Amino acid sequence: MIKYILNGIFTHKRRKIVLGYLLLFACSLFLVLKTDTTAMEQLLHKEYEIYHYNNKLFEFLKFFMPLSIGMLVMEHDQGHIKILVTYFGRKRIHLAKIVSYILVVTILFYFTYLVYVLYAKFFTSFYTTKILIHDEFLYVYLSSLIFLLYLLLCIREKNKLLIFVFVIVNILYSMIQERIIRIELFYLIPLTSSLFKTYKYTLWYQVGYVTLLVLINIHISKKEHLTI
Repeated sequence: MIKYILNGIFTHKRRKIVLGYLLLFACSLFLVLKTDTTAMEQLLHKEYEIYHYNNKLFEFLKFFMPLSIGMLVMEHDQGHIKILVTYFGRKRIHLAKIVSYILVVTILFYFTYLVYVLYAKFFTSFYTTKILIHDEFLYVYLSSLIFLLYLLLCIREKNKLLIFVFVIVNILYSMIQERIIRIELFYLIPLTSSLFKTYKYTLWYQVGYVTLLVLINIHISKKEHLTI
């Protein structure tokens, strides 16, 4: 079933678009990560260069990842998936759809991580294993899943253009969190924040939030009126 949904997401026509988008994504990421400092300067100021390199990456992801997820989810409410509800039930289909989209987002993050590591390894002089900040990626990854699940919850075929509003709001919300340090905002929607990610239970709160959104998605889907 997941394979069927993935085939629906990546039709023959959309595969070409996705490949082109990934190429654009990789090129954009390379340009963002590009450094003009010399090899000697990178070695002399290694800690600063690593911090600057990582910071550029995560600022890039804050803008690019919501847009990527928005484009991915735009066609999630298609009729050919709804037809399966008749045979397998709403709960099973919606859960399979959630798993499918989470899988795609996970692959996108793995691709990003690969570019991040390879660029640092082959095009910089400050590469060490310490540059690999797994926790940072995990926070951004969970934030992206939260955004994904909100889109799956709120966006339907009749209002799919609202995705662009969600993308803009997501980006603005992330910017506000960085400037207005209010723990209440983080509790409301726990997107990645440079301050709150240092808190002891931030990661677990995000995991719990993702789980809650999955359950809400499934619950809402069971009550939806089926229209094809």
